[in-house]
Amino acid sequence: MRLLGFLFICLFCMPACADLIYLPILCPADAPLKDDVGNCRSCDDNRAISSGNCEVCSNRIVDKNGQCVFKECPADKPLMDEDGRCYSCDDNRAISSENCDVCPNRIIAQTGACVLKCPADEPLRDEYGRCHSCDYSFGIRSEDCDVCSNRFVATNGQCYSCDDPFGIISENCEVCPNRIVTRGGCVLKECPADKPLRDAFDDCYSCDTLGWVNTENCDVCPNRHKNEKGECVLKECPANKPLRDEDGDCHSCDDSYGVNTENCEVCSNRIVDKSGKCVLN
Repeated sequence: MRLLGFLFICLFCMPACADLIYLPILCPADAPLKDDVGNCRSCDDNRAISSGNCEVCSNRIVDKNGQCVFKECPADKPLMDEDGRCYSCDDNRAISSENCDVCPNRIIAQTGACVLKCPADEPLRDEYGRCHSCDYSFGIRSEDCDVCSNRFVATNGQCYSCDDPFGIISENCEVCPNRIVTRGGCVLKECPADKPLRDAFDDCYSCDTLGWVNTENCDVCPNRHKNEKGECVLKECPANKPLRDEDGDCHSCDDSYGVNTENCEVCSNRIVDKSGKCVLN
């Protein structure tokens, strides 16, 4: 009987319980904006919000995408992105914005993003809006290559340093007085002291390059010699990469792949498998 009475009470209470479950959530005055999952947000929340009661915030409107966004960004964060968030003019991020012109210290980058203007010591802007010095070592895609007198544009559109050690295909090699055009492209006339090893394509390499180099001037590097294949390789592999493969390249004992080598025993954690490769044990 007790069980039947309990069931009766529960069944009797269920409609009332259901009403309690579905009572609307009331947001507090300091966060009156309810998003589409029921969270309460401040009218000053710096984001676009999916909300059905945007009108409770006098500083917000519903945009073309149905999002509740700021009508205007505050004076200290006047830059509005495409999602309705507001940013300072000094924010170092690339921002997708239609009002980039409100910030005199920003410009539209190649990607269409609103970015900070580059400083004088890093005038070279890449395609992502990042700034680099004219002495930046690597090739980058930039519309500002001509701001640096020591750089030139390659056929692939990238901006390279005149001191780049590799041959690069370019139609304006003459910009760099230290380069000439050979079968390897626009190459250095002379390899620099830290990369004196010139290969068959006129690329320049360090004497400590781990791999083999096809070169006629192997003797410029006292730590290298030509192997039986005529390849210029290190006389000894460095301690952190003691495993020499059949091409003269040096590998770490912890490399995950199999290595064709005759000195597998230098690595205590490796064995020779059935195929003859030196693999991790």
